[in-house]
Amino acid sequence: MISKYIIYNGVRSSELGLRLVDDITFESPEKDVELINIDGVNGSKIRSKQRLNVISKTFPFKVYNFNVDIQDIIGKLNVTYLNQEDKWHDFELSWDPDYIYKAYCYETFSIEGSLKARKKCVINFKVHPVKFRKNGFRKFVFMRTGDYLVNPEKREAKPLIKLVGSGDVTLNINSQIFRLKGVQGHIIIDCESQSASWDNKEAQYDKVYSYPFPKLELGKNLINWDNSNFRVEITPRWEANV
Repeated sequence: MISKYIIYNGVRSSELGLRLVDDITFESPEKDVELINIDGVNGSKIRSKQRLNVISKTFPFKVYNFNVDIQDIIGKLNVTYLNQEDKWHDFELSWDPDYIYKAYCYETFSIEGSLKARKKCVINFKVHPVKFRKNGFRKFVFMRTGDYLVNPEKREAKPLIKLVGSGDVTLNINSQIFRLKGVQGHIIIDCESQSASWDNKEAQYDKVYSYPFPKLELGKNLINWDNSNFRVEITPRWEANV
């Protein structure tokens, strides 16, 4: 039984006949900063771009079945890993089961070894610097004001918020104020992409009357709104550094 594996875009590496080798390097995401040199001033000024850079990760495997057709593995890797849509895909690590990562596989992979020996396979990924708690994709429905959510992570979360109702409404998360006007039936606020839309993705930016988009702070988040004709649905999307 293979106890350690990765899952990329719903496909487990062990299903491809690959056994993960215990020789993996882990590194933290790097802050995206610019060092600015000024004549006559020692050192540099630091300008932060308020973001984390993508991480490159290499995963070494061995083909654990001597009798497997290598061309078959190559074909499966091409179809299930390499030739996928150009976007971030769900990525899971068996030893970190509470989180979903985002990754992208686009570089060539290599399978090495003699014809009679077990082959070594190396697959490279670009990994998003933030991972997400699986239980953070649960939707919380608030029918009245004054309830709260507790952020269990050490990073602010950028939730998906749906307000169901019609008219004007002001949403408060702790001291954050987010105003909406002229909502018709419902509106979806994606605080990650900073977008406002209906369920059918039709843009509703003209209903947004304040900025920035709200976040779920560390610890307790008190949820209030000023129009009792609305209910509030929040998918918190708790996040942590990779």
